[in-house]
Amino acid sequence: NAGLTRVGSTFYGTTFYGAQGFCQGLGCGTIFSMSPDGSNFKTLYQFTGLGDGGEPNSQLTILNGTLYGTTQAWSVGGCSSTDCGTVYGFNIASGKFTTLHAFQFKPDGNWPQGGVIAAGGTLYGTVAYGGIGLSNNIGYGGVFSVTSGGKESMVYRCQGNGDCSVPEGGLTLLRGKLYGASYYDNQYKGGGVVFAVTPG
Repeated sequence: NAGLTRVGSTFYGTTFYGAQGFCQGLGCGTIFSMSPDGSNFKTLYQFTGLGDGGEPNSQLTILNGTLYGTTQAWSVGGCSSTDCGTVYGFNIASGKFTTLHAFQFKPDGNWPQGGVIAAGGTLYGTVAYGGIGLSNNIGYGGVFSVTSGGKESMVYRCQGNGDCSVPEGGLTLLRGKLYGASYYDNQYKGGGVVFAVTPG
């Protein structure tokens, strides 16, 4: 579902389904690499749908030799839904996979679909649901940060009252502000908004 990331002369990407794991009965997805001419295709990692998550749905970000991304579903550990998702890192040189953060729905959100961007050594992304400002126990989502060491915090929780609601896409950094879009907002009768957030 996502585009490719170039590191040197190699492309890196993800598949939403396939390989091992129980996600929808179709496998939980993979991380792969290949040459631009289609040769040297390698499956680098197979998601299991357990603590590593499943169904990676976003483009990878490279930072200090590690590829970072998000899975939209299948984290474990206290989530009230099976679809909370994760932020992960995959070191190209060592092949080591690390789950940086597994989302828990209400406190920190659910369904990180837009991937992450790197700014000043910190990763930023969006969650489509969860957090505070709950509506029918679903939540409006928001913007999160996570360090390479796995410390996660919510930068902003959408309230759905003219600020943002269900931000499914990624973020763009410009002059110290994070810009994004949400496809829904109550105040605008579902029309959605473009928003800016200043990281704390």
